[in-house]
Amino acid sequence: NSPSTGGWTAFQWKGKKSVPLTAGTHVLKIVADQQYFNLNQVRVVASSTTTPPTSSTPYSGTAISVPATFEAENFDKGGQNVAYRDNVTGNAGGIYRTTEDVDIIASTDPEGGGYVVNNFETGEWLKYTINVPAAGSYDIQLKAATMFTTSAYHVEVDGVDVTGRINVPNTG
Repeated sequence: NSPSTGGWTAFQWKGKKSVPLTAGTHVLKIVADQQYFNLNQVRVVASSTTTPPTSSTPYSGTAISVPATFEAENFDKGGQNVAYRDNVTGNAGGIYRTTEDVDIIASTDPEGGGYVVNNFETGEWLKYTINVPAAGSYDIQLKAATMFTTSAYHVEVDGVDVTGRINVPNTG
């Protein structure tokens, strides 16, 4: 657990280290296991100790080359149940990607991020197409904030849970 950071906009990194990834293009899926939390960014970077190891389209048109830190709101294109799953119709934040049902609000994170995926709920998910240039172990983390003590997520790569449940501690 991490100490309180001050509230819904006090983001912190939480994730899994040494996730084995093979070289090539993969679909990274972030799944909310327990609501609610705000999601600002996703980071996939080579682990400090490396050991060998449905069709949406990338938001920018090309797969995200890792290592990288990328904005959570830049999930793949393809719509509901293809690039994302959102439990409630409409973008409750009303800004950025307004034709999508994912709730997006302006970020107030002093460390960056233009927008934030807001109120990521149980069962919702977002897909990101990534390109892994070299097989190895990678750390996968989310920069998230919550006021709940039970928020959690897991990460899937090509449909396989590679992290197990990761709790998002109350950030205050």
